[in-house]
Amino acid sequence: MTTTTKTTSTTEIPQKIESFFSNLEEQKTLFTNYTDSYKTLIDHFTNLQNSLQLKSQTLDSKFQTLDSSFNQSLDSLQRREDSIPNLLDSLSSTIESRKNVALIEASKAIPEESAPLSEKLRWVCGRMDPCLLVKFLLVKRREASTLRLKMTEALSECVDAERFVVDAVRDFVEMKREKRVGMTDFRWACSMAVGSMFPPENLKEGKVGSAGLSRVFAKKVVERAEAVLREWKKVADNEAVECGGGGQGCGMWHSEAAMFIEVVLGFGLKEMFEEEFYKKLIVQFCGRRVMAKLAIPLFGDKIADLIEEFVKDGKEVEAIYFAFEAGLTDRFQPVSLLKTSLQKSKKKSADILGKGHNSPAATDEADSVEMMTIKSIIKCVEDHNIEEQFPVETLRKRLAVLEKAKADKKGMTVRYSKRTGGVRPSAQPPFRPAKIQKHSKPYPTFTRPKRDRVSTAQLHPVPAYPYPSQSTYGVGASTYAPSYGVSHIPAPALPAPTGQMTQQHYGIPGESVPSSGATLTSSYGSDLSYVSYDYGANVAPAYQPPSYTQ
Repeated sequence: MTTTTKTTSTTEIPQKIESFFSNLEEQKTLFTNYTDSYKTLIDHFTNLQNSLQLKSQTLDSKFQTLDSSFNQSLDSLQRREDSIPNLLDSLSSTIESRKNVALIEASKAIPEESAPLSEKLRWVCGRMDPCLLVKFLLVKRREASTLRLKMTEALSECVDAERFVVDAVRDFVEMKREKRVGMTDFRWACSMAVGSMFPPENLKEGKVGSAGLSRVFAKKVVERAEAVLREWKKVADNEAVECGGGGQGCGMWHSEAAMFIEVVLGFGLKEMFEEEFYKKLIVQFCGRRVMAKLAIPLFGDKIADLIEEFVKDGKEVEAIYFAFEAGLTDRFQPVSLLKTSLQKSKKKSADILGKGHNSPAATDEADSVEMMTIKSIIKCVEDHNIEEQFPVETLRKRLAVLEKAKADKKGMTVRYSKRTGGVRPSAQPPFRPAKIQKHSKPYPTFTRPKRDRVSTAQLHPVPAYPYPSQSTYGVGASTYAPSYGVSHIPAPALPAPTGQMTQQHYGIPGESVPSSGATLTSSYGSDLSYVSYDYGANVAPAYQPPSYTQ
């Protein structure tokens, strides 16, 4: 029995030891998990503490900024409140002076023709009559560059330049709605007035007014401008639907779209319309250089996305103008974009030639595409002074070759038109003469019928004039015959159809001309007989060739 007990105890001891170590291993694993969880919690709370601390610092800085801004606003309001009396006095004196100036200008007579252009323009603007201003600008349209320089100064001397410009735009919108004649000229004049009132350079920098200063307009003028803009957009949308344009902005012309945006930015009415509407206007008329300046205040930091869209649409040259205006030339490399534009132009020209099988029309179209691209690239390089990075001498030579070829083709067409009376697509002469083509009943393709030639003598017969007797000179009393061996018989005159004009036919070399009743005798084989010669008769040739088939 003692032996059995010892055997049992010897067996249980290893099991207990194994169980102990297993339990110890489990405890170790559990302790390790607890340790990892603790570290995770510590890291989480540490990050949370850092985040809270950062947010707290951000809030503190914002509070400081808000406090400083609040203090600045209070100081500004205080200064404005303190300056109100002086401002009222200044405005009163300005209004009084402008009133006196307006009265003096109104009492002045129309400037003489020899007066300077600036004086005439000030006189017109002083009348505050939009129609008179438009008429004056149209009369002086050839001096547009000088007008642009003098217009800003003339508008600054108006009694109420803002209302004057808004009234001019309102008259244009009414003319556009009624589709009256002369809308194109009126649009040009209004565009010049608005561009002088709100220069794009000032709008780009956030400045308002013709003097380039930030201004606050009268509430009534702003409300009038807002009403005009709403009506303008409504009329443009209706015109777009009538013309099948469909989308917004399609009912405006390029200068009209720029004028619309200038009025919006000038009076601070950007929030009137959605950003998508402005984007459609800019994208549709991006070819106008002024649009690059107007897009900066419209889109701000989003201008880069707009330039990306230009690049994707294949408008690399327009993208370069926008990139220069926005200062993003580091992101959008001009040289790379110009090379891409030139490569696409060559590929497009090759595709046109391939689809047209190198026909003259396809060649002209391909040359036109290449010429337009080269001109736009050269203009872009010259405008931004990047000829050192992108030489254009080779492009100028290529452009000269294309223009010379175009001029030669045009000269050939003009010479051919003068020769044939019409322009034909090829340089080959027509199959039939132009005179014959004008007949009401053209001849068959190959055979020409016989035609009788109507001579002037038959239309206007002359009586026979017999010469006097030649007996004085020892010759018999007979006159000279027209040719040897030919007895002449006068042909009767052809009666002209009643009510119609006799048409004169032109002979063709090699075509037979039939005689009118003339008889032939053998030449040199008969006695010479001198008969009376009738000058009104039609003379037949000595030999009449047979008619032929051409």
